[in-house]
Amino acid sequence: MKRFFCLLLALVLLCGLAPNAFAENDEAHEAADALHLLGLFRGKGTNPDGTPIYALDDESTRNEAVTMLVRLLGKEDEAKAGTWETPFSDVAEWAKPYVGYAYEHGLTKGTGDHTFGGASLITASQYLTFVLRALGYESGADFSWNAAWELTDRLGITEGAYGGQSGFTRGDVAIINLNALDKPLKGQSASLLTKLAGEGAIDLARLQAFVETQPFRGEGNTFRMIPELDVYSESEGFVRSVDDTAASPLDLEGMEYISFGAMLRFPEDFRCTSAHVVIDDDTSFQLKFPLEHDGTWQLHVSKADMERILPGLHTVDYYVNEQKVLTQKFTLLRDWSKLMDLPTEEEIQAFQPSGRAPYIGVYYSSGIQEGFTAFSVDFCADFLPNGTYLSIGCWKMDISELEQKYDQVSRDGHVAGYAGVQTSFNGSTNTIMSLWDIYYVDDSGQERTLRPELVYALNSMDSGEFSGEGTGAHCIVSFEWERQHWYRLTVDSGVSGNAGNVEISLSICDLETGDTTLLCRYDTGLRETYMKGSLIPFLENYLRDFSGYPRTMELCNMRVKSRDSGEWVEIEQAAFYQNFDYAGSYNYGSDGHSFWVITTGLPDRCELPEQGLVCAVKNMISE
Repeated sequence: MKRFFCLLLALVLLCGLAPNAFAENDEAHEAADALHLLGLFRGKGTNPDGTPIYALDDESTRNEAVTMLVRLLGKEDEAKAGTWETPFSDVAEWAKPYVGYAYEHGLTKGTGDHTFGGASLITASQYLTFVLRALGYESGADFSWNAAWELTDRLGITEGAYGGQSGFTRGDVAIINLNALDKPLKGQSASLLTKLAGEGAIDLARLQAFVETQPFRGEGNTFRMIPELDVYSESEGFVRSVDDTAASPLDLEGMEYISFGAMLRFPEDFRCTSAHVVIDDDTSFQLKFPLEHDGTWQLHVSKADMERILPGLHTVDYYVNEQKVLTQKFTLLRDWSKLMDLPTEEEIQAFQPSGRAPYIGVYYSSGIQEGFTAFSVDFCADFLPNGTYLSIGCWKMDISELEQKYDQVSRDGHVAGYAGVQTSFNGSTNTIMSLWDIYYVDDSGQERTLRPELVYALNSMDSGEFSGEGTGAHCIVSFEWERQHWYRLTVDSGVSGNAGNVEISLSICDLETGDTTLLCRYDTGLRETYMKGSLIPFLENYLRDFSGYPRTMELCNMRVKSRDSGEWVEIEQAAFYQNFDYAGSYNYGSDGHSFWVITTGLPDRCELPEQGLVCAVKNMISE
């Protein structure tokens, strides 16, 4: 449901309601209309016909601006009902609930020890600071309050127009507020819109009602098109729409199938001569539509054509009368029931595990011989129960810099680092990067330990040391990644501008929204080093109590950046192994685009594949 709210907001934006800074008044008015319908913006009064008077050309005081911010967050009622204490002596009586709420929740700090400056006109940077704090960013740490546009430009809330602006208006506030709605909260994949929906500040019916009022404009005609994932039946036709941007065949019954669809609504004089979709800039399929209609067509891709589309994240471009009208990303989930007899909840609860579920390693076999400075992997986990680690890769580091200087240089463990995502014992989600210590004996005969130093972490869930499989430093970052959702994890390295050492960073990109988050960065303590080795992803159950649950991993678009050429090199072949002989069932393979793995601690759920099975894929990354 969370992603369906984002889909509806995307439709709002596609309807032309996300104008740039310094937009014309009609664009600001459309933004205000959108927010008003959602209950997040009000006027200064009403016209005789009952419509709001937005006064978008008026400049705003700080009192007025913080009031609009509180309304954006859906907290006006809470602000008015609360009792707030602030150190400010210059706040108008009517504004005290809004300023008090904002101060209590860290959205404003005022202009001095005892002043808020409520009667003063607000600047663009001051209001952008309010919005960034609402998204979870900290002034002084993540951005400078007097240059807040630098971060909002990077986030896509603004587009470079506020650096030297004067005359900040209510229209600017409306535009910025709308642009902020689909932006993720700091350190999360969830957007501000999702947060508001979860808190009940807006509801699905209200958002759908707004989308229904907004037209897409075709050539010479006006029509509305809403993209959908739909369920069809060979015998009954259209069955239902999926309230999400991902759909699973496990939810189907009988002869049902999933289709890329759309609802097309149009006036009597509209003539549709053709409609089709283009999948991933590659394959075109006609959209089927009924001959009889009442001004609404339910369009869809046929079952035969849908059977040609592999599981994964797909970009779908919709065309009407040969004109491209919109683009939407949808995820087709894998039918895991064809790869394993999935255990029921009753079977899992009755299971008495004697150990962990099978551990599967994926050994890449091409493209990485010369060493690399970065690598990235696209991944998805439909099932990732508590106590699971999905590692996108483990690697070695070149330590010839120390070996040339000292006679005795060593490292515990088989690798120098690994990174991935985890689900903890209580179901919380996080990311992790671990880097091993290097031991050496210096010229004086003293034993020394070179441990990577953490220089940045998105949050400090756990940034200490580890032991057991050697010793080293790890950074566990709390991050709300979603199951059944595609992401790209990237491990990158580069020379620090301060110490001159090589630093290694981990970042994650939400492939549906394109938002990238830096998770952590380490200083290796080495001036000349690079990653090397076979780069082995793995799927591990590390808590025995949860071994009965199925866990899955899908990987595609694996790449490394050659340290010699600086070019990305695709990895398109791998061998699969079940390590450590843990009891249970497992299966693995590829569909030509993605490597896939599924495991459970329950025995006899599928025919086991051969050890060392070699599979190939074709990467589809464009850059």
